[in-house]
Amino acid sequence: MSSFELANPCTPSAFYDYLVSFSHDSHEAWWLDWFAPALSMSFHLFGAARFFDPFVQAGLGCAGRVRLGPPVGYWSAEGMPYISLFPFIGGGVALNLDGFLLGARMAYTPFESPIPATPLPAYPLGQFQVTLAGGFPINW
Repeated sequence: MSSFELANPCTPSAFYDYLVSFSHDSHEAWWLDWFAPALSMSFHLFGAARFFDPFVQAGLGCAGRVRLGPPVGYWSAEGMPYISLFPFIGGGVALNLDGFLLGARMAYTPFESPIPATPLPAYPLGQFQVTLAGGFPINW
């Protein structure tokens, strides 16, 4: 029995690799980087929440970098945020170990695009992303 779902954080096999990182440069500025596959659909070959759960996904995401330090001119090269919109397709497998989840996913990003009608440059992304995850499901 297979199943189809929109991304739902209550589904044990859903992969959410929302990544956020902070970095500090030599100019006393802090930078915030993020990677967020914001909208996705999954197809579970054997049904969701099984012990062995292979799945495929497709969706849209956003990634970027913004300066968190003192203002230096928002539209200057030092202060301008970098933002990309991107589609992705991927697949992986999750293992449900009696309430503890382990899994891996590989996603392919065919292209990235800056936000249309803005002067913001695109945030550079690699074409492939690999996610290894472990954790506990949130059941509402």
